[in-house]
Amino acid sequence: MPRVEAKAQQNYDMVRKLGLANSEAVQAISENVLALLQRVERLEAEVSEARARMDLERRGITFRGIWQVAIDYEQGAIVTYSERAYVASKAIRSGGQPPSRNGSGWLHMFDQSEVPR
Repeated sequence: MPRVEAKAQQNYDMVRKLGLANSEAVQAISENVLALLQRVERLEAEVSEARARMDLERRGITFRGIWQVAIDYEQGAIVTYSERAYVASKAIRSGGQPPSRNGSGWLHMFDQSEVPR
């Protein structure tokens, strides 16, 4: 939110220069502008995530087998590790941590126990 707070500060400075800083109406408008800027920033983050998902869908996915520490994985690579399947949400460089549910660029897809037999 630093960008939002900086923009809100710019707006407040402009209002102060106009001699309106103590006006209740200006204060209310400033609060509403800050809330809108925060909402816009959240929406921009959501759009960015959606674009990343669409990029992954356009590029497709590739099964790469059992995860190995010495291999680079491109976004969309599917690996298995510890009886679970994961998809790379971004490019993963070799030497990294194994896939897990706590992030690190891997998204958990399913556990082996969830596959019908």
